[in-house]
Amino acid sequence: MSEVRDGLLRLVRKSTGIRPRKTGKPVEKVVREGEASRTVSVVGGLLLHLTGDFKLMKVTMDPHQWKLQCQALSVVGIGRDRDGATDVSVNHDDYFVDAILNG
Repeated sequence: MSEVRDGLLRLVRKSTGIRPRKTGKPVEKVVREGEASRTVSVVGGLLLHLTGDFKLMKVTMDPHQWKLQCQALSVVGIGRDRDGATDVSVNHDDYFVDAILNG
């Protein structure tokens, strides 16, 4: 899942210049003029506005939703935890030991 997510984010960054961030106002980048018929949330905080035949019209990045997505993914082992580990499962046993010893 994280390889697909990372690949998608690279593609969005290269095609629109939008970089995921956790603060600020939502950012929109219009790729082509016209009316989108559907909006697809491919990753929390990242919306793709598409035509009926799946042509990309606009990309919207919502920093608040992105932050929530990153926090949620850190719980299941994707992303970064509060100590900077890129995979929470790296510190999984340490978290349990700490919880048992320190209540």
